[in-house]
Amino acid sequence: MDDFPSAAQVQAFVAALRALITPGVYAAELETSPLIDLPAVEARAGPDAPRTVRAQVFIELLENVVNVRLSTTDRQAAGILFGIGTWSGMPVRERHYEVAKLRNKRWTWERNYRKEPLTRDLLTVMRALIREDGAAPEDQSPAGGEAHAPEPRHDTEAESEAEYHLRRLGRRRTAYPLDMSLEQLQQAGLIVPVKLGRYHERQASRQPSGLDEIVRCLEDGSSVLLLGEPGAGKTLAMYQLATACLEAGLTPIPVRARDTAEVLARDGWAGVREQNGPNGPRVAVLLDGLDEAVELIAQNREQFAADLRELLSAGPYVVSSRVREYEELISGGFPDPGFDVVYVIEPWTLETEFREYLSRLARAGLLNEPTLYEAVVGSDDLARLVSRPLYARMLTFVGEQAARGLRDQVSLYGEYLTKLSKVTDYSLESQGVPAGGALQLWQSAAWIIYANGGAADDMIPLADVELRLPDLLPRPYARRVLDQIIERGSSHGRETGEFIHYSFYEYLVAREAYDRILRNPGPGELVEILKGDLPREIRHYLIGQLRVSNDADLRETLFGSYASVRRILNISDRDRASVCNLLIYLISRVFESCEEWLHGLLEEEDDPFLRHSILWAMCHVGSARALREFADELAARPETRSECRGYLLYYYGDIPRGEGPPYHDDPPHAADCSLTYRRLMDLFARDDFTETVAPERCLIDTYMLLDILVIRGLAIEEADKSVLGKVLQSMRAAVLPAALLARLARLAARAGFAG
Repeated sequence: MDDFPSAAQVQAFVAALRALITPGVYAAELETSPLIDLPAVEARAGPDAPRTVRAQVFIELLENVVNVRLSTTDRQAAGILFGIGTWSGMPVRERHYEVAKLRNKRWTWERNYRKEPLTRDLLTVMRALIREDGAAPEDQSPAGGEAHAPEPRHDTEAESEAEYHLRRLGRRRTAYPLDMSLEQLQQAGLIVPVKLGRYHERQASRQPSGLDEIVRCLEDGSSVLLLGEPGAGKTLAMYQLATACLEAGLTPIPVRARDTAEVLARDGWAGVREQNGPNGPRVAVLLDGLDEAVELIAQNREQFAADLRELLSAGPYVVSSRVREYEELISGGFPDPGFDVVYVIEPWTLETEFREYLSRLARAGLLNEPTLYEAVVGSDDLARLVSRPLYARMLTFVGEQAARGLRDQVSLYGEYLTKLSKVTDYSLESQGVPAGGALQLWQSAAWIIYANGGAADDMIPLADVELRLPDLLPRPYARRVLDQIIERGSSHGRETGEFIHYSFYEYLVAREAYDRILRNPGPGELVEILKGDLPREIRHYLIGQLRVSNDADLRETLFGSYASVRRILNISDRDRASVCNLLIYLISRVFESCEEWLHGLLEEEDDPFLRHSILWAMCHVGSARALREFADELAARPETRSECRGYLLYYYGDIPRGEGPPYHDDPPHAADCSLTYRRLMDLFARDDFTETVAPERCLIDTYMLLDILVIRGLAIEEADKSVLGKVLQSMRAAVLPAALLARLARLAARAGFAG
């Protein structure tokens, strides 16, 4: 549009803007709106961008226009009208009243509202949207009405940029209530304040602290690493931290790690750098989810590291990450940004945080089950679950009746997603759409992503996924079903998405694998299901489902599949070894009494890698004969120790997946062992480790860990010696063979442990 549009065109655009008021811009059906064909939208999204991407770009454009281009009162009025920022989710009639009162304190509804304030504000916004394309002169006043001279802005460009990123973070959703954004949760008073501990003092007795301690660090110019386990509420904590920064007079700029390059390319970011100084705003960068950027780091480690350094140079910073993934990144050679202090998000307690959360839900009218707390108190399983905020929120959606039958996180995910699918199906059916396939669509989408080499944290190419979905619903309704668990966005003009929580993806992949296994597939199909070795998290979800399976033939299915895959000819040796190893793993974890069955496989197996896999599995189920045979072979054959060290290093992330199987740890032992060491020591330190893990398996794992250290000339860390001593004592108490214990003690002494 080179010239200002005609009066008729402006009126059409104004009518389209008017249609956004009732639902609010975030809930409006923008794909059919002419507003997404505005020149500024096309310029930002690209001429070939799908309409869903254009819709997202229009939302960002409108937010920018309202919060940056308009004067103070016009900005407030437009924010109310379109449900932007703090007005998101407010009923339309309340918003109508507020904008009318803003314009005329003596207003009467029928006489003033529909004529003057609404038309005037819509025209003001429309002119600003058109000017974003640079075509309209500033003094032009189309389609009648008075032109407004914009009031002077007092916000700096850095503060406007910060506000943009804070709104983006506020629009993200969490597990429950699923239809509310983080900003809406805060407005409703549903956010329980986060509790922190110093990461390196977790074992010490100390009073937990809150986010105000991190704010003080930022005020002092210090930088912070914030770690949390999956489901601990890291993103919610970052949103709370941003709010706390604002209250302290800091200017928080919350960004996602995977968006680093995109943020640096924004015009507003240049303003942040230019105004960063003694007279500018006190900027604090809040970088959420460093672990989510693994794919970008793998593509170009040096470029991402350089971008990250530039982003974090804007001021003191907080970086959040999952614990394990952060350790993997740093041990894998990614340069540590450097932190003055490291905090960890503490788990919820039943008596404090969970109880407070239920009270907040009840006050908001979102919980009508007064005895849910008592049900959780009466169950050790449920009490363990609610220590993670994600699980606690999911539990309140599941409800008390279903909660009483839950045992672990696997059953919780099953109940949660099943109930959510029923709610989704019912919503469609109430609109006259035959439904019933929401859960199957979610599983199919997750499996398509997994089969395409995707991971839980990857951005999903939604258009590709949707084209491959089963034909269960018309496409617009299938999209609506996916939107229940996937947040849409855009990247380089393409529509992308991500699961509300990455664990939903992991569970759904496992559920689809479970369904396919129970159909007793042929060996070729089974190889397609299991090749590539399921990641540990997906394995755990799959094992949990297989353990409670009512399929009487499951044992025969898995053992028969092992024999079939061993005979199939048209697969690589690597795929064969990977699938057979995974089948052995599943068998030993799913069936309690499987030693004789595994021994039968061992007698027929001649592949060294698979023999070791079977021996390890037999030790897992407490086989004394497997322990003796395995330990003797490890002592006598250096190549066996090399292969078993290699597998352990692979399993815990120190050796890349593409290097086997089999895996080897040969001189010069280039593979780092820090992840394997830390994972196993954390496992050994668990309160229930010696009670839940067979001593035979414990001996093999301990032997291999010590061998990994000794072969590298490393020693047990001082802080871990008490943990190792406890494990060795448990094996002595289990009366394992004295010769094996003596051999283990000698190896421990070589690793610096004398006890």
